[in-house]
Amino acid sequence: MEDAARDLKKYLAELTTRHEILIDLLTIFNDGRSKGFYCQAANLLPLAELLKIMKQIDGGIRYSEGSAKEKSAAIKELLKSKADEMNIGLALRK
Repeated sequence: MEDAARDLKKYLAELTTRHEILIDLLTIFNDGRSKGFYCQAANLLPLAELLKIMKQIDGGIRYSEGSAKEKSAAIKELLKSKADEMNIGLALRK
C-alpha cells in the first residue's frame, strides 16, 4: 500500500500488468490444479522477475509440444525456482 500512496498511477499500472500475466497463465496453462499457485506467484514475485519468466515462457514453453499438464508443470517449476531463489514461499496452506 505504500507504493499506492506514493504514486497511484504507477501502482495501478503494475497491478494491471500482474493481472494480465495472471490471466495469461490461467487461460493458456491451466491444468485444473494451478489456479491458486499462479495467483500467489503473480502477487508475490517481483514484477521484473515475472516479466523475465513470461519472456522465457514465450520463448519456449508456450509453443512447445506437450499437454497442458506438462506445460503447466514446466511453468510451475520456473516460478517455484525463482521464488525459492528469492526466499518467497509459494506453497498453499490448507
